[in-house]
Amino acid sequence: MKNSLILLAFTFLFISCQQDKIVDHTLLFDKYPTLAPLNQEYMQFKDEKSALNLLNSLGKIVLDKNVEVPQKKILLEAALDVARQNKLHNRSIAILYPLIRDYPDTEKSTSWMAQLANSFYDSNKNEAANVISASLLEKFPKDKDVSKLKTRLTLTGESVSDYITKLGEQIFENPDEMGLNRMSSMNYIDACQAYALSHPGEDQSAEYLYKAAEVAKSIRSSSKSLSLYDWILAKYPNHERAPTSLFIKGFILENELKNQAMAEKVYNEFLEKYPDHQLSDDVKFLVENIGKPIEEIQKIIESKQNK
Repeated sequence: MKNSLILLAFTFLFISCQQDKIVDHTLLFDKYPTLAPLNQEYMQFKDEKSALNLLNSLGKIVLDKNVEVPQKKILLEAALDVARQNKLHNRSIAILYPLIRDYPDTEKSTSWMAQLANSFYDSNKNEAANVISASLLEKFPKDKDVSKLKTRLTLTGESVSDYITKLGEQIFENPDEMGLNRMSSMNYIDACQAYALSHPGEDQSAEYLYKAAEVAKSIRSSSKSLSLYDWILAKYPNHERAPTSLFIKGFILENELKNQAMAEKVYNEFLEKYPDHQLSDDVKFLVENIGKPIEEIQKIIESKQNK
């Protein structure tokens, strides 16, 4: 298996490295034959529709839990090439996130970060783009891909942390019915994620991810908040925010997504990992009463308080 993966990695060939040429991913089809007809369609029409069909299929394979980590990287790089050729900026962003987050030590990581910044600028997501650009220019000022970002950077005269703080303050300007400005909230979340990608392993990155998850939860973006909590749990398992992140993940699954089975699994994971945590009694209570109507739970709480 390992030999085939190494062969696949080293023989991953391109028809041309030019931006306007179609990539030959033929060797992927030996392992994933469902890609073959989609690639043939893509090679024939070279349009956005066929590119999206191929990207959707690649995405499903990447999300398969049985696909090994080295293969995922190859598949993601293939998808990135297709997305970039067709100037699908949002797709490029979605593909670059796991590449940068999960493979931070590869020699391509700086190039990927520069590509992500440009894709953000092209998608009018200047806040996240500025965070990445400023961080890269500070770390790698002589890199040719990074240096080009100077012309697009609009963050001047302030640190990245001050910039993110200012974005956080904008969340409360012109609030909607939920008490927050949704657009500013999304900008803040993007900026926090951009910082974490630019500064892997730093405690401050975990803090920003946690704050972003709280904002996502406040604007009722459950999928985004769960992905951020999972990011903390996967990359910062020893951070002080990890236990609370796991607790809130279970709470969202139970109460917002109504997935009681998965919530119970997360709660039990919490009790196994953090039996002495200050939230452990609350988690035990939730496990004992999972699935009960909120009115019944409130009566149980009131009864305990009276005692």
